[in-house]
Amino acid sequence: MDSHPPAPTSQPSLPRSETSSLCDSEVPTQPLPPSQLGMFEGHVARRKHFLSDYEKYTPVQNMQALANHVFGSSANVHHIGDGIGASRRMLDVGVTCRRE
Repeated sequence: MDSHPPAPTSQPSLPRSETSSLCDSEVPTQPLPPSQLGMFEGHVARRKHFLSDYEKYTPVQNMQALANHVFGSSANVHHIGDGIGASRRMLDVGVTCRRE
């Protein structure tokens, strides 16, 4: 004889207080009131404006694009640094020529 009770095949019925809290977390099936609908549409519009095209791609593509952007930016920073170094050398030459 098996001492284990049979496994339930469906969720046991819950008391009314517990079922109401579960229903609160579900997605509403009724249309939103106009005030909330306006807020929701505004949120969606702002989200589309700020998130750019990265959402169209998979996370791997997003990371590759981010890496390319970071490495491209760092190359530009080195190029700018080289330009600043050359400008300083030219300025130093000008200052030394003026002193002489």
